[in-house]
Amino acid sequence: MQVVNKSIAIVAGEGDLPFSIKDALNNQGWSVFILAYHGITPEHLIKDTSHAWLYLGQVQKAVEILQHHCIKHIVLVGKFYRPKLINLRLDTLGRKLLYRLGVNWFGDNALLTALLEFIQEQGLVLVKIQDIIPGLLTQKGRIGTRSPNLHALEDIEKGIKILKDLSCWDVGQGLAIQGKRVLGIEAAEGTDACITRCGLLAEQGGLTPKPVYVKMAKVGQSRAIDLPVIGFDTVDALYKAGFQGMGIEAHSVLVLDLPALERAIQEREVFLWKF
Repeated sequence: MQVVNKSIAIVAGEGDLPFSIKDALNNQGWSVFILAYHGITPEHLIKDTSHAWLYLGQVQKAVEILQHHCIKHIVLVGKFYRPKLINLRLDTLGRKLLYRLGVNWFGDNALLTALLEFIQEQGLVLVKIQDIIPGLLTQKGRIGTRSPNLHALEDIEKGIKILKDLSCWDVGQGLAIQGKRVLGIEAAEGTDACITRCGLLAEQGGLTPKPVYVKMAKVGQSRAIDLPVIGFDTVDALYKAGFQGMGIEAHSVLVLDLPALERAIQEREVFLWKF
């Protein structure tokens, strides 16, 4: 990406990914500014970095800060949760955005589409995470040395079909399945918590194969923001919950710290299969 003014703002949510993006941008010579959000952004992310603290509803203040610092490029990274409306602290532009979102406030895909349009209207350029760290999106095949057996591949295939069917309802980026029986659909709790929850529902021992988890983007989902993410914690959750592995959609699921992930897979004897 060739940019004359290499200044960029990280709109920073929860999790480890904002740290990886910050390091990558610094290494690429970008001047990094962080828009940090009360109760969401990790406080140690802003160490030694220019930043401003905001509430989610302070959209106009965020735009004015970016204009003051001559920043046109932004990247949205990390987990964000819908707060109670009373906690948004809406300013004029925040109210305008919320009014436009309307009922879409409760639907992920529609909300993200409206948000992207709004960002562009403010004269901002949204940079994709995968453009900053291209290696986060991987090719088809296995990660590490372990591959799924025939039973696991059949479960993955069924899981893919179910998740595609659910996409029209704006539901689910993942599910747990065991012996073609669905144990649970990923909801607001996120991937790792869903794995833990469904591990308690799995049949243990006997002839039933261990469960597998299937993770993919929704059909028609924007690749600009909110792609599914897996990392070390995901592999650890699979192991602790008694899963044999996970199938993930190649080119659509972000994989954090691949070398560490490969070591974790080997040590915990689970598979990660990219379909």
